[in-house]
Amino acid sequence: MKKIILKTANSKENKSKGGGIFYTILFVAIVTVGTTAHIMRTRNDAIDKLETQPPQVASTIPEQIPIHVASIPEVVPETEPTLPTVEEGQWQSDDVLPVTDVIEEEATPAVAPITSLIPPVGGDIFKKHSDTELSYSKTMEDWRLHKGVDISAPIGTTVIASATGEVSECYTDTACGVSIIIDHGNGLSTKYSNLASTEMVSVGQAIESGAAIGVVGDTAEFEIADEAHLHFEVIKDGRSVNPEEYFE
Repeated sequence: MKKIILKTANSKENKSKGGGIFYTILFVAIVTVGTTAHIMRTRNDAIDKLETQPPQVASTIPEQIPIHVASIPEVVPETEPTLPTVEEGQWQSDDVLPVTDVIEEEATPAVAPITSLIPPVGGDIFKKHSDTELSYSKTMEDWRLHKGVDISAPIGTTVIASATGEVSECYTDTACGVSIIIDHGNGLSTKYSNLASTEMVSVGQAIESGAAIGVVGDTAEFEIADEAHLHFEVIKDGRSVNPEEYFE
């Protein structure tokens, strides 16, 4: 009887141990399966969320730094002054003119061209004008052109303007000596040389025909060997012409 009891106890103990191991393994398996399923479900949810949401791009733009720009003064375009307007009913007023009226300036009266000259001194012409044929010079002892006429007159003889005009030049040179040029307008000028001085006139002075402008001298070194005289020239449009063609 004793032996049978011992065998029965061991068999129950072994059976109890085997059942415990089985349930332990089963529990571990269930837990493992559940954990794995949870992990997979969590992973799939995360993937779905990433696919449905737009990608978040981190802002890499640095904070803007304020830029100080020097202020540029505003340029205001110039505007033409606005002319005052006048009602049509006021045009007949003595103090108001219509804005469309143009006031014309009075034209300067034209100066009549000079066609004749009075001789600047009384005397005979002893050396004529020559702008194409050569004339002999006693002083220079050669043949040359003579752009004027030499009128015999004692030193100190009064010289007068041959026509009305304005003194344009007063000067002295070696060839013709002391000289005065008068502009008569319309391209006509007269030149008076071999004078004693230019003290009687000045540049810009208005001269009337017959007015005294100087006296005969002996300052023309290129004609010093000739008798006392006035060297007289007429210039038309910049070209020397024969004075005798203008004498009355």
